[in-house]
Amino acid sequence: IYSFEPHDAGGEYPVATDGNYIYTARWNLNTFFRYQLDGTFVEEFTIAGAGNLRDMTYDGEYFYGSPNSNIIYILDLANETLIGQITTTVTNIRGIAYDADNDGFWVTNAWGGPLRLINRAGATVETLTTVAGSMGGLGWDNVTDGGPYLWANAQPASNNILTQIDMTTGAILQTFDIATLGILDPVSPGISGGMDITNQLVPGMWTFLGTAQNDVIWVLELAPDEVWLLVNPTSGTVPAGQSIEIDVTLDPEELEEGTYTANIMINSNAQVDPVVVPVTLIITEDDISPNPTVAHSPIPGDEAM
Repeated sequence: IYSFEPHDAGGEYPVATDGNYIYTARWNLNTFFRYQLDGTFVEEFTIAGAGNLRDMTYDGEYFYGSPNSNIIYILDLANETLIGQITTTVTNIRGIAYDADNDGFWVTNAWGGPLRLINRAGATVETLTTVAGSMGGLGWDNVTDGGPYLWANAQPASNNILTQIDMTTGAILQTFDIATLGILDPVSPGISGGMDITNQLVPGMWTFLGTAQNDVIWVLELAPDEVWLLVNPTSGTVPAGQSIEIDVTLDPEELEEGTYTANIMINSNAQVDPVVVPVTLIITEDDISPNPTVAHSPIPGDEAM
């Protein structure tokens, strides 16, 4: 869809977005970079105690990444702050992807597998053996048919291969060579780095966001977004003993007859499981009204979500 050059050609590896800015970082320093969503460079900054990141991911509140160790940093990049860390039993975490269904993180072991699902306490809750290798970054995809899947930004062959991984068998389902797009430097192309999957860059679309290190940051189409379901606001704070209203808009204008389903997942910084609100939209020839028009899903008060 579009691409742009990195600001610093000395090692920009991870990349992720919160929908306000795109962030990258140096794998060999504690330096971070902020870009506007169109790729315009804004500024660089440092966060003490949180450097040398490889891949990054975003859970709707914070960013997460590892310096190729057993530690996952929890980062508030908007406020340039290290929030905390998760200690795991995986020795060398490089690729990382947030799994919203399980509220956990899929990670690589160095460049390869087995892939592991880590919970917020750092424990391994699932292990996936895969033949995929040379994985620089990971992305979690629950929006394409038959999913969820994992995708890797991998380094075999041309060093820039998108690889789709079956989350049941670990098999490679398909690959795509980014070099065929003609966006890499023809003389000294970068090798694959971090990757994220997001619907925050292009309206109505889920995209890949990835890096070819020191060469290009790219955005590629993955799948249409669920544009019929809009939620506002998408984050906020609930004071103790109080509640906030979240507006949910169902827009059937571009839809054909049929049944459409989605989940609204409410995450919080409380030690509780995410609240899942199922949404079903049935399109018929007759006029219909949503039922119920108001739904309540409590979470502990004074918590960010």
